[in-house]
Amino acid sequence: MQPVRSAGGTGRYSRNNVLRLQEICALSGESLNMAGIRRVLQSQEETRQLQAEVARLKKLGRRNAR
Repeated sequence: MQPVRSAGGTGRYSRNNVLRLQEICALSGESLNMAGIRRVLQSQEETRQLQAEVARLKKLGRRNAR
């Protein structure tokens, strides 16, 4: 994870970066190794993408039903 750099060179992390790091810390606290953490994060991202696709298709279906 690379922070955005300010004009003075200071690293600035976004809120999403901080939340992701917090989640990584929590997962490592549950004795998951980095490979396990990576799989959990990938599964969560896939789930978010699938949920967005389902929502999009439902919206499309409602439009076509009119």
